[in-house]
Parts: sequence; C-alpha cells; structure tokens
Amino acid sequence: VLSIAFALIATVVCLLIGYPLAYFMAHASPRMQKALLVLLMLEICMITRHLVVKPLMDYGQSIRRGEIFPVVGAAVGANGKLTVVKDLGLRDPYVGQTNLVSGEIAEDFAMYFTASEQVPSLVSLGVLVSDKVESAGGLIIQMMPGASEAAIQSIEMSAGMFGDISGTIKEYHLDGALPQLLMHLQPEVLSRSQPVFRCDCSRQRIEKMLITLGQ
Repeated sequence: VLSIAFALIATVVCLLIGYPLAYFMAHASPRMQKALLVLLMLEICMITRHLVVKPLMDYGQSIRRGEIFPVVGAAVGANGKLTVVKDLGLRDPYVGQTNLVSGEIAEDFAMYFTASEQVPSLVSLGVLVSDKVESAGGLIIQMMPGASEAAIQSIEMSAGMFGDISGTIKEYHLDGALPQLLMHLQPEVLSRSQPVFRCDCSRQRIEKMLITLGQ
C-alpha cells in the first residue's frame, strides 16, 4: 500500500514539475535549451544512484544465541537472475549472469563465481541487527591456481565456521575477526583498501549523451 502511495505521489510531483519545465524549454532560445538539457541529464545521472532511507520490505528473521539475523532470501525470492557488470577498462564492460539460487546474497554470489567466472568460491555474508545494525561483514575465499588438494579440503572443512561471520565481527572487530576465522590457514594481510561511493558522471559522458540525441 505504501509503495502504491509513494508511486502516485511521485507521479503527481513529476507532472507538476515536468510539464512547466517542458513548456519553458520548448519556448526558450536554442542556447538556453542546450543548457537546460545538460542540467536535466546531470540530474538524471544523480537520481539513478539512490539510497534507501526507509525500507518497506519485510524479511524473515533467524534467531541464534538470542540475536536477530535477517533472512534476505525471504524478501528477495529465488525467481530471478543475478547480473554483474565489471568495468575492466576495456571497450565494453564484462557482463556475467546466473539464475538466483535462494535469494541469499552469499549463496547467489557463490553460484555466480562458480558458474559465470568458473572460479569455485566460498562466500559468507552476515548482518546482525537489533533496533540498529550491530555488525555486518563479508568474506570471499577463492583458491589460487595450483592450490593443493589439501588446501581445498581445509577450506571446505572450515566452511561451517563462517556461518556466524557478523557475530564474529561484533565480538572481535574487523582486525581480530580475520585471524579468528582463518587462523588454521595462517593468513597474511597483503594490502588494504577503503571502499568508496562515487559518481562517474563527467563532462565527456554528458557530451556523448547529447550527441546521441542528434539535432
């Protein structure tokens, strides 16, 4: 019901803003029309990257040791596809696609790595919530080429340890969780990187968009 209400409100707001703007652009000078079109394109680029402020989707819950863990698959479902687009710096991006397995992000990504990229992987993700997010984290383990059979078996046998990764991160924090989870493998940190959210909009990209519109 709330989704329908928000959709109706958004439609009305778009009509109230869009029609006057379209009328003004239609009667503006050619130079002003181009400037307004560039601003409109920039706004579209910004709108398509959004943040959920108030999630409305209901999901299932799993309770372990008295703590609540969301079950994402209950909200996502298993009827769909996972599509991954990678910009490798080539002419065209790499696009891989697999069917959803369960709707759980970790299981679906594990299937993607195995089926699409031909790299068997162990993927573990977790979120621990109460009235707020207590901890969240993820781990992807992929074998290097030439890995021994003993190393592969060791990873397979330790897969059950990663089922409560968010609880481990809450207890040991990030720096302590890694050796705790992978202690038997004697992990060594080779590098660290900080994920960032950024907009890839640029003047060149907007110019290409305008060129496709023709005269």
